[in-house]
Amino acid sequence: MGTQSDVPKFIPHRKDIMTMKKYRGLFGWLVFLALLQGARVGIKSLVFHFIAHTLCSDALVSLLFMLATTALLLAAAKRKKNLPPLLPEWFSLPYKISAALLALFLLFTPLITRHTSASALLSFCYGAIVTPLFEEMIFRGLLWERIKGLFKSEKAAYLISSALFAIWHFGYVDTILWRTSLFSPGADIAHILLMKALTAFLIGLALGLARLKCKNVCAALMLHMLINAIGSS
Repeated sequence: MGTQSDVPKFIPHRKDIMTMKKYRGLFGWLVFLALLQGARVGIKSLVFHFIAHTLCSDALVSLLFMLATTALLLAAAKRKKNLPPLLPEWFSLPYKISAALLALFLLFTPLITRHTSASALLSFCYGAIVTPLFEEMIFRGLLWERIKGLFKSEKAAYLISSALFAIWHFGYVDTILWRTSLFSPGADIAHILLMKALTAFLIGLALGLARLKCKNVCAALMLHMLINAIGSS
């Protein structure tokens, strides 16, 4: 009769362990992103129980949530000593020119489009400045570095972060539902969501390319601000 020691034991191969670690890491980020969107929706719902839900208040609450979350995420990353490369090692002339032109574009776009009311300026600031800052810190910053570490590949970080960026935009369904109820009642929400996610994937590829080539978040952030500013004008 065999003893317990005679029973063969399954010892996972090192490759299998690494694969499991990769998938656990990706799943963890999916859960985190879902919780982040859930927190945004929950906080907004709570706030709008006490104040009127207008375009101005919606932009303000969203802006404050994104700024606070960005600050918390960066503080946590700094404490764990895993901050992503936010800025270039040195600001070359092309960086300085690009930053100056972007600043001028952001400054004059509301004037050119004559969207200069407090509500319009707040919405523009939220859409063209704060949202790119928030999303780039996550997708081309913290998430990018995590995926690169898991897969030992920056190309994997490029493709996976772009895919997750697209999935992330499904989480804005609350905003889409609310805005379409105001401006386009009866709109095809499923089609809008699908197109938003597809657009986000393509934009994610462009932003990821900037991150890939320039090796820092700043380049992707400036491009994201430009794209959103054009879309908001």
